[in-house]
Amino acid sequence: MALDKVLVLLATYNGAEYIDEQLFSILNQKDVKTDVIVFDDKSTDDTLKHIEEIKNIYPNRITVICNTDKIHGPLHSFISLINFAQHEKKNDYYRFISFADQDDIWLPRKLINAINSMQKFNAEMSISSGISTNLYNYAEITTYDRRVYTFGEALLKNNAIGMTMVLRTNFLDTIHIPIETGMNVWLHDHLLYLIALYRGKRVVFVDEPGVIYRQHEHNAIGDKKQGIIHRIQKKVDYVLKSQRDRNFTAELLKDNFSGTPENIELVNKYLNYRNQSLFGRLRLVGEGRIFSQKNDVELITKVLAVFKIL
Repeated sequence: MALDKVLVLLATYNGAEYIDEQLFSILNQKDVKTDVIVFDDKSTDDTLKHIEEIKNIYPNRITVICNTDKIHGPLHSFISLINFAQHEKKNDYYRFISFADQDDIWLPRKLINAINSMQKFNAEMSISSGISTNLYNYAEITTYDRRVYTFGEALLKNNAIGMTMVLRTNFLDTIHIPIETGMNVWLHDHLLYLIALYRGKRVVFVDEPGVIYRQHEHNAIGDKKQGIIHRIQKKVDYVLKSQRDRNFTAELLKDNFSGTPENIELVNKYLNYRNQSLFGRLRLVGEGRIFSQKNDVELITKVLAVFKIL
């Protein structure tokens, strides 16, 4: 039986220390065939040299795109990768697409476990947890809920970690994301997660971790340990600073995608909550369809929303 082909989109920037191990773990996945597109965001170390050496071992399986503009960061890199895959690659050749960070390590059955779960439940997308390591100790990531969010929950918080996501190619091909969007939304994974949920597509959570998530001082985004006061302040800052991004994303969904009637209603309520009376805002927070989580980030969001500080 022919193996499913998966196109992996990998963003790099000064990752020479880790890229070899990551690329080998992607190219040697069990029971699938993988090809990789790399978008390098103007690395100044030997990242590209390492990639070229691995290309010689795996001919025709790695495509490299080099950013010739200023450094933009991971959001721009991944949206560039998505657009390139949609327009330059024959996506009907690949049944599935996945995302990768440069400094992780994929466990051998990451992709096939996701594909099997998606096929079993006829899902368009899968997410999972990972194993976090600080290069000395391993521990399963616990900062993300081990389930698929409702759309209302996902409007405020993302638990779809990009490195764990697998999508059906025919789902991704229905989505157009302008390159400038990379400067205005949280992350590519959150945006795609929201689009799937908004449209009522099925997303599954894969129980078995598939990625070793390497924590180090150079992570662009990470789950770093901090004191409790500092963490609370960071969470308040996070809620305030990310409000613009949430509004932009909600408007993007409303203007560009067809949602279920319930989710269209939720987006309209979210975008118009400031126009409600205090009683109306309390009722919106209390009904639990948007402000539904019980953790500290959502509690901060509820308080700021009620007092229109957001």
